[in-house]
Amino acid sequence: MDSQRFSTGMTEMENVKDTIRVTAWFTPEIPVSHGPESYFGLPGLILEVQNQGRTLICEKIELNPSTNPVKIEQPKKREGGQ
Repeated sequence: MDSQRFSTGMTEMENVKDTIRVTAWFTPEIPVSHGPESYFGLPGLILEVQNQGRTLICEKIELNPSTNPVKIEQPKKREGGQ
C-alpha cells in the first residue's frame, strides 16, 4: 500500500488585539460624569485626556453662567512632593 499525505488546508492563526492606553484626569469635586468628546463615565468631571499622543485639556468651566458664578481655584502643589 502506498502511503499518501493529505494537506488539510488549515493554517495556524494568532488573534492579536491592539491595546490603546488612555489616561484621564478627573475631579470628583464636580460630580458629573462627563468629559470632552466621547469620554465619560468616571465619578467626576474629566479635565484632561491623553490618548495616542493627543491631549485634551479643560481650559474653562462655566457653571450656571447666567446666575451667581462659582470660582474654582487651581490647586497648589504640596511641598515635599506629597
